[in-house]
Amino acid sequence: MLHQQGVDSVILEGKSRENMEEIVKVGILEKTTIDILREIGISNLMEREDYFHDGNFNSTIKDAASI
Repeated sequence: MLHQQGVDSVILEGKSRENMEEIVKVGILEKTTIDILREIGISNLMEREDYFHDGNFNSTIKDAASI
């Protein structure tokens, strides 16, 4: 969202990039979050690799940066 508004951003993480890319991240996205991701056009990975259940996406994202 920041990038779409022309705002540069930096992610600070104590672990190496390789370590972060290897870790599978799991989470649940609420409907409002899903709607926002769709509205700004960055829901492709979420919709391609995750599954929908009771109004929420159950997410297992290997590379959050690719969202």
